[in-house]
Amino acid sequence: MTEDSQVPEFQIGLAMAGAISAGAYSAGVFDFLVQALEAWEVARADPVLAPAIPNHRAAIKVITGASAGAITGALGAVALAGGIQPTAANTGGTSTQTYKYLLPNLYDAWVVRPQMLSTTGRADFLDTSDLQDGGDVVSALNSEVLISIKDAALKISAIAPPYPYVSSTLDVYLTISNLRGVPYTVSFTGGDYGMMSHGDRVHYRLLGLGSWTSPSAFADSDTMRKLDVKSLLAGGQPSAEWKDYALGAVASGAFPLGLASREWIAHVDDYEGRNWPLADASYVRERMKPAFPADWEKQRAFPFTAVDGGLINNEPFEFARYCLMQDPGTPNRREGSQADRAVIMIDPFPEPPLFPPDGQPAGDLVSVLMALLPALRTQTQFKPSEVAVAATDGIFSRFLICPHRVPPGGTEEAYSIASGLLGGFGGFLSQAFRDHDYQLGRRNCQKFLKDSFVVHGDNDIVKAWPDAARANEDFRGRDIENKPTFQIIPLFGNAADVVDYPQWPRISEKDFDDLQAAIERRIEKLGAALIAQKGPSWWLRRLMAFGFYWGKKRVFTFVRLTLLADLVRRDQLSEWSFPKSWKRPEATETEIRLVLAALLNPTFDFRNEAGIAKSTGLDVAKVRDILAACQTDKNARFFVWRAPWTDKAGNPVFALASRKPAAIWRVPGLRQLGNWFTAPTIDPPGV
Repeated sequence: MTEDSQVPEFQIGLAMAGAISAGAYSAGVFDFLVQALEAWEVARADPVLAPAIPNHRAAIKVITGASAGAITGALGAVALAGGIQPTAANTGGTSTQTYKYLLPNLYDAWVVRPQMLSTTGRADFLDTSDLQDGGDVVSALNSEVLISIKDAALKISAIAPPYPYVSSTLDVYLTISNLRGVPYTVSFTGGDYGMMSHGDRVHYRLLGLGSWTSPSAFADSDTMRKLDVKSLLAGGQPSAEWKDYALGAVASGAFPLGLASREWIAHVDDYEGRNWPLADASYVRERMKPAFPADWEKQRAFPFTAVDGGLINNEPFEFARYCLMQDPGTPNRREGSQADRAVIMIDPFPEPPLFPPDGQPAGDLVSVLMALLPALRTQTQFKPSEVAVAATDGIFSRFLICPHRVPPGGTEEAYSIASGLLGGFGGFLSQAFRDHDYQLGRRNCQKFLKDSFVVHGDNDIVKAWPDAARANEDFRGRDIENKPTFQIIPLFGNAADVVDYPQWPRISEKDFDDLQAAIERRIEKLGAALIAQKGPSWWLRRLMAFGFYWGKKRVFTFVRLTLLADLVRRDQLSEWSFPKSWKRPEATETEIRLVLAALLNPTFDFRNEAGIAKSTGLDVAKVRDILAACQTDKNARFFVWRAPWTDKAGNPVFALASRKPAAIWRVPGLRQLGNWFTAPTIDPPGV
């Protein structure tokens, strides 16, 4: 894409949401997007194809990301700088797709390296080496894994020539949560009004990754850090600035408690004259000034502790949109006949959060505190204006790619991404989970480009096509507003070959047991380290150690059942499949698994029918049928045991056979005696 090019252009901004381990899906989307753009370039150079193919240009102008999205965007750009290196797809299946991935460093960063339990000798999230030397406990998981991922991602052997479908000044915005905060004041006639901002971001401009010249009124005048891709190999290794760039992505992904916070060193100049993605940005920029202490400001460096960018801004859509604006504050054209730029939002979490039953969370102090972080996290994902507009067929300036798992000739599956369990951390349990999501991202991106990323036929982009291209049905999308549409990025060559439908991955019970053993080792070390560091006196440390010793078995059981419940609910444990000979109830497999997961819920020792119905959203009669069917096969892992006692209202109570109390505690008299010490938790009657 050259400055004197007269062909119409379509500008693309990528906005990648936070997703924890489901970032593997976003990485797969990015991988296939590059494949499609590259295959189109190859077709342009073919003298036979060129006269009959779409002749406009589409290129990436800006990438924004939060948390896992920041890691994908930032490291995806580095992987692209290292060159496209196609790796052959696995043979078999119905796929005609030649490649498994094109960006090996990105695949390595998301599929190979981030693992709970390593089988290759590499560091993993459950490794206890970070707890050995008496240093401070900084996270529940070993966060050194992220540093090794960052370092590996920066290792490239050569710099690729600039890509014509990437901006020569590619803007990368990474959101981070600044725990120190940035002070601001707004001057009024009656005095100053002070505020503190914790929602921060880092703006990098990558030079030389692409050859397309395209100014951005918003980004060009914003504070930024410039990086030339040539310095990735200066002296044979990345420059210090590139290492900081990758560290910024890691800081954006520092999920609170689970992963370690990072120290980020900003500069006072980063905040003076900063642009804001707001319609009234000129007023904000003029009236709202950073208010660092006068004596401190002279040092200019501004260090602070950074945590997950998704904690405050999980979908940095607005930065991508403003970077694309010709006149910031004036919306991009939305009509299918006029749109010439669009933001593509990539969000790996289409599954709605579980809706808590009545009474949850409870009003006690501990319950409220435990609910605060999840509530804040899900609230950052609540952006109705962006998502609703992207979902509207008549709007062609915003698009959304999110997981859809539809088998050939089938209907949408209940669960789309394998990494969705455990609130998004579950993908770290198995490489097979992350590989599935990477391939699903590639498959979904291919479907999106073919059917949904389109404009109308009266758009200047399509009107400039050769007649043969307009007449070719291969370049048509789905009809929108009863009008034919045409692809913005047409599929050619290997990008047109079907990406295979990935088979749903499962782990074995042996894998699960190995994980549980590693988790218990990690918890043991964490407990000991925290007691040694935070116990205020020798006597209190001994008391804390005694309490931890007697309480850790409960912690282990709680963690095990929580993991097991989610794996069973989502059918990701191979031994928990239903036999073909089993007479199933009148219920779907998804509904049966919901009931089994409810019986595995570590909050309860026994469940009644009403409690299960309330927590699963199923009808009581259906729950009763499922429980009855699960009492017929005593050899099955899903065998349900009906207790010989009832709840306070006389209703029957149930547990999985694997959770029923030991025989001695089922003896009348001994059971009542045991209840004096640890009474079982049962659903309240009639809930």
